[in-house]
Amino acid sequence: MYVDKTLGGFDAVQTLSRLNRIHPLKSQDDVRILDFVNDAEAIKKSFEPWFETTITDAADANILYDKQRLVMEYQVLVASEMDAFLRVLQEAGSATLKGAAEKQYHAKLTNSLKPAQDRFAELDVDEQSGFRGELQVYVRAYGLLAQIIDWGDPDLERLYQFGSVLLKRIGGPAAAAVDIGDADLSHFRLQFTGRHNVSLTEVGDRDVRGHAADGGGRREPEMAPLAEVIAELNDRFGLDLGTSDEVLILQQVAGLVSDTAVAQVGLMNDEARFAQVADDRLDDIVADNAERNTDFVKHYFDNDEFRTLVKEAARKRAYQIINAPVRDEALAKLRAEMERETGL
Repeated sequence: MYVDKTLGGFDAVQTLSRLNRIHPLKSQDDVRILDFVNDAEAIKKSFEPWFETTITDAADANILYDKQRLVMEYQVLVASEMDAFLRVLQEAGSATLKGAAEKQYHAKLTNSLKPAQDRFAELDVDEQSGFRGELQVYVRAYGLLAQIIDWGDPDLERLYQFGSVLLKRIGGPAAAAVDIGDADLSHFRLQFTGRHNVSLTEVGDRDVRGHAADGGGRREPEMAPLAEVIAELNDRFGLDLGTSDEVLILQQVAGLVSDTAVAQVGLMNDEARFAQVADDRLDDIVADNAERNTDFVKHYFDNDEFRTLVKEAARKRAYQIINAPVRDEALAKLRAEMERETGL
């Protein structure tokens, strides 16, 4: 197996464990992983929680109903239209349709979806983002939980079937694209770094987080409010930075998120690689505000420690927003924070 991207946590376990699949002609000596990105210790830590018995809380019996309610509150979906959609699916059954029959089938499905698409189009950008996010969460939750729990509720199944197809029709914000031109490989170095033992030892049962009301997915790390970051800078360096300096950091965050090329780097890479591109852009934003934030700018360019702390605070927030499941909503919250601080 060749690995050319960052793997961590459950993603690392799920990806690398595919090598454990059994085949009559396969032996353990055949298994090799060529990893260009990750280090052995990080992979070992990813596997540790899953090495022995894993324990998690039982799923909340009402979790799908809560998610269903959040989706339906947007008043985009109508039960009778979803019923009509399912009837078309049942009419087609498992038969292989060809020619005119296939076109007629697709036309009926399209007509069943169109009213919901039209109502979705009438929502403002924030509402569209919110609806799409709630529907995605519901579809993922149902797809997981229905494998182990027989809900026995046709309304939940109906929303899952209809929502899965609707999500493909309403899509999402256009992905940013970067044209790097023609690229030719001119040099390649293969270096032996040593043999790494990632064997695991028994330590007892492990608690893992199951599917919860908030989706059960990866939780973003908690970050201190920017006001606390400014307070820390004042205490550490004996400064008197204020609201305008906090706004400047917010401008750094917004500048990174709004820059198409920088955002694309954040979407396709881990935070360390994102920093290589983002840090120069952060310098430019600070320099553009030199006249309004004199003390801040002076310390930023004269003091390496100060600059490192500011960049880390801005970069982490930008990276989190760029990779947020509902990016438009996250960016809107950032702009609202800037408005509160400036009073505009």
